[in-house]
Amino acid sequence: MFTLRSAASMGIVLASFYCVGCAIIPHADTQDSEILLSAENGLVVPYDCIVYLYPVGGRALAITEIGLGTSESDFESVFSGLPNRPSPASEIRVGRYKKGRQIPLCLRTEWLGNTHYAFCNRSDDPSKIAFEDSDNSLGLGGHIIEKGEGSSTWTMHMDDAASFLVDDSDNDVIIRIRLERQ
Repeated sequence: MFTLRSAASMGIVLASFYCVGCAIIPHADTQDSEILLSAENGLVVPYDCIVYLYPVGGRALAITEIGLGTSESDFESVFSGLPNRPSPASEIRVGRYKKGRQIPLCLRTEWLGNTHYAFCNRSDDPSKIAFEDSDNSLGLGGHIIEKGEGSSTWTMHMDDAASFLVDDSDNDVIIRIRLERQ
């Protein structure tokens, strides 16, 4: 377990977390709920909510889609043309989810004539590179989810699904997640 402290608040505990795979999981004493992301469970919402995604940007040369699914055969695209020409280019409602529900985000990337997939609930090489920060280049303790302003937004800094062949830059596809409490 590690504790997040604020320098400005002279060491006052803001939140405590357990680390599990590529997850930041809040300790039971944490007052603010956090989004959970683990190789075992995918993206898990912390309370009953409507989930929205918004394409923020990125620096990938490959063309990527972000979607929902647990396999190549059930991939459902939410955004295409990422990161430079997102379609649609607006916030999209992904759906209404109950507390603890898995939202299996996945990426499909076209690179050099090949299609590559990465799933946030898997631990193969494409998925680990896309949904983890193994070299801690983001400074988030190896995680890709950054807390946004307020209590309902987070930003995911992902590599595309082909990055396992090239690099681990954690800035290929950047997506904002917003939860509307229900």
